[in-house]
This record gives sequence, C-alpha cells and structure tokens, in this order.
Amino acid sequence: MKGNVKSKKTKVILIVVAVILVVVIAISFVVSRLKTAVESVANTVEVETVEKRDLSDSISLTGTAAGASKTNITSKAQAEVTAVNVQVGDQVTAGDVLCTFDSAAIQENLSITEKTLTNESAVTKNTAKQNEKALSDAKSDQQDQLNAANTKITQAQEDYDSANTKLANDRNTLAAKQADLSAAEAAMNQANSDAAAAPDDTTKAKAAENAATTYESLKTEVSALQSQVDTESASLTDLARAVDSAKSDYDSVKKSTDKAIASAQNVVDMQGYQDTDSATQKTQKDLQNQLDDCQIVAPCDGVVTAVNVSVGDTNTPGTTIITIEDTSSMKINATVNESDILKIQEGMTAVVKTNATGNEEIPGTVSRVVRVKNQSTAPTTDSTASASTSTSGGYAAEVTVGPSDLLVGMSAKVKVIIEERKNVLAVPYDLIQTDENGKNYVMLADYQKDGSAVAKRCNVEVGKEVNYYTEITGGDLKEGDALIYDTSIQEGATFSPSQMYSNGTTTVENETTEEEQ
Repeated sequence: MKGNVKSKKTKVILIVVAVILVVVIAISFVVSRLKTAVESVANTVEVETVEKRDLSDSISLTGTAAGASKTNITSKAQAEVTAVNVQVGDQVTAGDVLCTFDSAAIQENLSITEKTLTNESAVTKNTAKQNEKALSDAKSDQQDQLNAANTKITQAQEDYDSANTKLANDRNTLAAKQADLSAAEAAMNQANSDAAAAPDDTTKAKAAENAATTYESLKTEVSALQSQVDTESASLTDLARAVDSAKSDYDSVKKSTDKAIASAQNVVDMQGYQDTDSATQKTQKDLQNQLDDCQIVAPCDGVVTAVNVSVGDTNTPGTTIITIEDTSSMKINATVNESDILKIQEGMTAVVKTNATGNEEIPGTVSRVVRVKNQSTAPTTDSTASASTSTSGGYAAEVTVGPSDLLVGMSAKVKVIIEERKNVLAVPYDLIQTDENGKNYVMLADYQKDGSAVAKRCNVEVGKEVNYYTEITGGDLKEGDALIYDTSIQEGATFSPSQMYSNGTTTVENETTEEEQ
C-alpha cells in the first residue's frame, strides 16, 4: 500500500517538471521572436510622398443658437391681463394678436379727461381773446391820448405864435412912438427957447405951451406902450413854457401808453409761448396710448421665446410682456477664451455644427466681437432690438449663419477660420532640421534603380506653422519628393526596399479647443 502512494507522488513530480520545461521553452521562443521583430523594426524607416495640401488655422468655440434679432414687447397700459393667446415656442406672424388688457377703466378716465380738456380749451381761447382785446384797447387808448396831447401842443404853439406876433407889432409901435417923443421933446425945447428969447411974444409963448402939451401926451402914450410890451414879453415866456410843457406831456403819454401796450403784448406773447401740452393734455395722451396698447399684436414674424404674464396679472408699463425672436436669420452667441479674443475678427468665416443637425456643416460669418470680459447686454424695453450677446465668463462673439434647421436655444460648436492656405507645399514641422549655419533642410529618400534608396539633404525655406505642418515657401523641395520621417537618419544612409514603408498622410487642421486651453 505504501509503495503505491510513493509511486503516485513520483508521477506527479515528473508531470510538474515536464510542464515547467514546456513553459520555459515556449517563453524562450517568444522572446527570440520578439527580439527578431524589434531588430527588424529598428532597421526600417517611414517614407512619405511630399504633397500640396490645404492648411487651416482655426479656433473652436461653443455657443447657443438665437434669432438674429429679438423683440421685447411691452405695453403702456396699466391694466389687468384678460387674454394671453401665445405660449413659448409658438410661431407668430406680424399682426397676430398676442395679448389683451381690460380697457374699461382706461376708457372711462379718457372720457373724463377729454371733457376737462374741452373746458380748458374754451377757457384758454376766451383768455386769449380777452388778452388780444386788452392789447387792442391799449393801442387805441394810446392813440386817443396822443391825439389829445398833440392838440394841446398845437394850441399852445398857436397861442405862442399869436402873442409873439403881437409883441413884435407892439414893439415896432413903441419904437415909432419913442421916435415921436424924441422929436416932440426937441420941438418943445426949441419952442421954450424961442419963447424965452421973446417974452412979450404971445405967439411964441403959445407955441411953447402947445409943444409941451404934445410932448407930455406922447410921453404918456410911450409909457403905456412900454408897460404893455413888458407885459406881453413876460406872457410870451409863459406861453413858451406852455409849449414845452405840452410837448413834455406828449412824451409822458407816449411813454406810459407804450408801457401799457408792451405789457399787453407780453401777455399775448407769453400765452403763445406756453407749453401747448397742459397737464390735462399729457394725461389725455397717456391714457390714449394706454388704450391703444390694450391689444398687443406681433410687430414681426418669429418664434415666441418668453411669455412673462398670465391672465389676471396687472401689467407694469415698460416691463417685457412677450419676447419674439426672428428666426428667419439665425446666429450663434459664442464664448471666446481670453487667449483667442485677439485672434478673432469680424468678417471671418466659420463652420457651425450641432448635435441635432449631426455632421452637417452650416456656413457662418463672425458678425460681432465683444472685447469686454463678462460683457452682458442688459434687457431692453425697446420694441425691437438685436438679440443680446451675453457671456457668463470670458469674451463673446456673434456668428451669423446661413439657412439652416437651427432652433433657438440649441447648443452649437463653432469653428472660426483664422487663416487658411489652399494647395500649398507643406511637411510635418518636426522633420525640419537646422544646421550650424542656421539653414533649414529635410532629408529625402533618393531612389536607386534597384529599388533601394539613399538619404539626401534638401534645403528648404519655411513659412507659417499650422499645428503639425509647416508651409514650405522656397528651396529645393518639390511635390512628389520622398520625405524621410526620421530626423536621426544621416545623409548617405542606404535602405533596401524592405526597410522602407508608408502609412499615408492626411490634411491636418490646427484647432484650438476650449477643452485644450
């Protein structure tokens, strides 16, 4: 029994040893094969044909689809909402009735205000008529007073002229009488002298007596005339003062009546300058505007994107009731990272994709760039406004798109073409080497007749680098050359056909995405 147990253990040990030997042999075989494969790969080189290609430098953005314009509809009616005929998502046409308000109270207040306005208008017209009459009366009164004053001047002047004429005549008479008096005095003295010389001559005595009588008579008459002339001269001075006084009175009347006319004219003018819209007129216009706004109609075609009132609500004038977006033309409101904001410009072409439209590429154009961080367009109460561009963090851009199936609110991916080069010669940037003299070159495979190839240097001039590719702008490289994809290869190295392989190349576009940044 013990012998059988020992025999079984020996068999088990032999089996285990055999399995281990098989595993070791298998591992050795695999390692040998891998070593051979590695050595084979180490002696191969990738060779690709130099091609012309399209290089595209772009920026990838994300955003939301919106109508090209947005209309925030408000109402001036401070009244209760009686009907709301639309809901979010409805398509409306210009002229559709969107919402109505209770107009009864507004209509009643408007009727009362219009009656008050009629009364005020009548009072205003009557006041204007009275003011015009007052002005006319002032002008008429002036004319009457000036006529009277002018009459006084004329009378005073006539009195003065008459007195002046009489004074002149009396002065002439006085002068003549004074001459007669002088002659009478001379005659009297001569007669007295003659009588004295002949005392007994009664004739001479009588002549002397007559001469004396004549002299005294003339003397009395001259004295009376002198007194009369003096009185008339004094009276003429008073009459001259009367003329001046009459003229002064005329000027005073003119001044006072001019002032009265100016005052009346000012009242008339001021009435014309008064605000034509009285408080009642303004109230009437406000109520009429409210009444006109009791039925809200769509000002344009579009999609309802917001309804902010319900039946029974009281409208607050100026607040947005309903928002309509014009979806006949769409745009994407996109967020732009700070690192890209200076690259993007208005007018650049773009391509838009959405999950809903699948692989369809919708053409677009950058129509607006907002270079203010955290820019947010405040809600507007204007009846029509451009749909606002808002960013919650970063800068923003608007991309206007062509005809499409986009709907308002759809998330979109936008590729903005920063720069595009069509059909240019380009190679992977990491294959361009620079020698000690600063000259750029690549390594080409120069094929031989037997199918083998020799590594040969080719000088190049480089242009813009677009991600994986660099544009070749000059040098000896040409389309169709065999480019070696290994910078460790030295000029003169040889390769058999079995050591060279090709994976094929494709156009690569440089896209800077928000996730990468």
